[in-house]
Amino acid sequence: MPFDPCPLLRQTALAFLRRAVDRPDCATAPNESRTSSPRRAASLSSLLLAAATLLASPAASVAAGQSDAGGSGPEALVGGSAPAIAAASADSADPKPIWQPVPGGPGSSERPLELLVGSRPPFAFKDELGQWDGLSVTLWTQVAQRLGIEFVLVERDLDEIVRTVADGTGSTIIGIAITPKRARSSFLTHAFESSGVGIATRERIGLLPSVTASLELFEVIQLLLMLIVLFFFAALLIWLCERRHEAKYFHHRPSRGIPDGMWWSVVTFATIGYGDKVPQTVAGRIVAAAWILFSVVLVALFTGIIASRITLAAGSYAVSGADDLAKKRIGAIDGTLTSTILRRLQIPFEHFPSDPAGIDALRNGRLDAFLSDYAVLHYYVVPVKDRGLLVLPHPIARDYLAFSFTRELPQPMLEAIDVAMLQEIASPDWTWVRHHYLGLLFAAGESELESRDIPTTSPP
Repeated sequence: MPFDPCPLLRQTALAFLRRAVDRPDCATAPNESRTSSPRRAASLSSLLLAAATLLASPAASVAAGQSDAGGSGPEALVGGSAPAIAAASADSADPKPIWQPVPGGPGSSERPLELLVGSRPPFAFKDELGQWDGLSVTLWTQVAQRLGIEFVLVERDLDEIVRTVADGTGSTIIGIAITPKRARSSFLTHAFESSGVGIATRERIGLLPSVTASLELFEVIQLLLMLIVLFFFAALLIWLCERRHEAKYFHHRPSRGIPDGMWWSVVTFATIGYGDKVPQTVAGRIVAAAWILFSVVLVALFTGIIASRITLAAGSYAVSGADDLAKKRIGAIDGTLTSTILRRLQIPFEHFPSDPAGIDALRNGRLDAFLSDYAVLHYYVVPVKDRGLLVLPHPIARDYLAFSFTRELPQPMLEAIDVAMLQEIASPDWTWVRHHYLGLLFAAGESELESRDIPTTSPP
């Protein structure tokens, strides 16, 4: 069913305007000329009408505009009566459709247009009664009513719909991302909504994943090499100072004395101090004292860094941005814009037939991240229910959604559909429809959907 933005609110707004215009404070003041009273009332009603624009229907706005142009006084401005508003609504509509189905042709009652549709909330989904609903379904229903097109919705899997669009053998209204490859094979309308490729990820669970995530293999190797160099440097210094004193602690031969010094440096660094290797010379004790102080500082520094990184990793999510995708287990629907971007970036991913299947794999721990349409991920990942899941606030790429039709349909019909769709999304009611299905996701604008310098178009 098409979305209706509450006619009761419209009627209430118009009644409020009429009462406001007829209020006594709109009358002529004692020190005011009688000719200024209609202007004052008209100005007040104009301000009230502008404030109630979001509540008024397009018919009411047209009625007010016509009254302002052809009438005089507040009664003419507001419209005065329901017949006047109805007449204005009739005048505002197109005198005749820009295209009508030919009897027996595509879109007629004899040959209804077959449109593929699949579950892709909030653009297309089934309501409690089993009827198809959603942002794109509502938009198409309004377009079809405007043009008088008869149609039937045929349910298919999302991956099958994507393949059909790529082959140009079918039509769909679920909202397909515009790409050059699809534009060559199918007729794509103008975009009716912008979205992006989003990342849904999960919270890390357990100590071992936190430790492995906090320290990368390259960082661990760097740390070990640095410690080995420090141990060798301390062993060489202590051997040079002690090699001529007593051979029982540090042998005078380098092949045996330096390994003795390595053992002493490791034991001293760990603040254990077994006492089996003790420097006897003044120079050796100075070196030992300096190494002890340096070891305390170094141990404290390493312990703080590792502990803080483990703590941060334990309270974070498996993926924090696009740079982490290459090292994680990720999933996506094959044949979509998301899979195209992942292949261009040479990032391996697991194929899933639908968004719910990928989200379930993310919940079960099979994936570290699942990539799909930004609005779709926000629909499936509910913060109250999925406390361990998160949709990252910034999509990695922007895309634009459109209807897709097979080029076997008549060209005038396709062009009429495109024009009718633009007329629908240009109407004031479209804002209500978007907020109804998208909520506050894009209510504050689309600043979150800024591109991250990743190309979104398919290769030729």
